[in-house]
Order: sequence, then C-alpha cells, then structure tokens
Amino acid sequence: MADIFDEINEDLKRDQMQELWSRYGKYVIIAVSLVVIGVGARQGYTAWQDRQATEAAAIYHQALKADDSASALTAQLDTLSPGYAMLAQFRIAATQAENKDFDAAEASYLALSTDPDVKPLYQQARTVAQRRRPERDRAPLHHRRRGTSFHNEPIRLLRSPKIQLLGGR
Repeated sequence: MADIFDEINEDLKRDQMQELWSRYGKYVIIAVSLVVIGVGARQGYTAWQDRQATEAAAIYHQALKADDSASALTAQLDTLSPGYAMLAQFRIAATQAENKDFDAAEASYLALSTDPDVKPLYQQARTVAQRRRPERDRAPLHHRRRGTSFHNEPIRLLRSPKIQLLGGR
C-alpha cells in the first residue's frame, strides 16, 4: 500500500517539475546563456587589454633602446597606452634636463603637471624633478612653487630636509 502512495507522490512531483520547467525553462536557458556570453566577453576583453599592454611595452622599450630615445619616444607617443605615454613624457623631460636643455625640460614638466590625464601624485613629481636644475637657474621657478601646498600630499616626503640630505641636494 505504501508503494502506491510513493508512486503517486513521485508522479505528482514529476508533473510539478515539468510544469515549472515549461513555465520557467526558457528563462533559465536565457540566464545561463547570458552568464556564458558575459564570461566569454570578459575573457576576450581581458585578452585584448593584455595584448594592447604588451604592444605598448614593446614599443616603449624599443624606443628606449634607440640612439636618440627622446625623439623616438616623441614619435611613438600616440601609439602608447596612457601609462606608457606618461612614462615617455617623464623620460623625455629627464633626457632634456640631462642634456642641459633646462627650458625645454621645464616646459615638459609643466605640461605634465597640468595634464588632466596624469594622476595628481605624478603631477606633483614635476616640482621635485625641477630640483635637478642648477641653483642659479631655480630663482625664476620659485614663484610657481610658492602657492603650492604639500602639507597633505604624499610628495611632501620627497621634499623633506632628511630626504634631501640623503640625496645630496
């Protein structure tokens, strides 16, 4: 007798599951399909980003190996990713300072400090980089730094007297 009731319960459960599947099955299939498509799209986008970063790194390092790296980096600025473009701009300004072209280096650093695509920490690094200029040439720059407050900014640590003693300047 118990077998008949168990069989009836199983038939009722099966009928209820078939009714649920016929009512909501298409939504389950759509949801699963969207998850699979979303994961595939994300993986494809990540692979594309990795490929772009690899290409930008290769272009940047190839330009650094050139005899005149500043002009090679300038020529490749448009093909670099934003991060490598910023590094290239800093490298160009540093090369100009090393070649004693302080006016061009200052213009490059000032362009970086006003570029809205550059993060504030790197914009502040411009003032530290200008310290590479000889003491006699720094006087005209002092008025630009006068209104700048480094009290709450991470870059202030680089301007502390202890760090300057360690650096020799």
